[in-house]
Amino acid sequence: MNPLAVLALAVLIFAGSVVLTMLWLNGRRQRRKTPVQPPRRRVEPDRHPVPSHEPQPTSEDHEAVEALLRSLHPPTR
Repeated sequence: MNPLAVLALAVLIFAGSVVLTMLWLNGRRQRRKTPVQPPRRRVEPDRHPVPSHEPQPTSEDHEAVEALLRSLHPPTR
């Protein structure tokens, strides 16, 4: 076999092994960078009261909202 062909074949095999090794290492690094995240817990609204600088709803506000809802959706019987 031609020595030049043997050299070309050896270079191709070496280059292919380098490319495959780089791809394998890149895949391992990306897998390690993105660990499995635990699911986020939902924050219950009762645990976070309305800040004091915002106006607090009063019982009159609640009554007005209930009256408005009753006028928009009269009870069906």
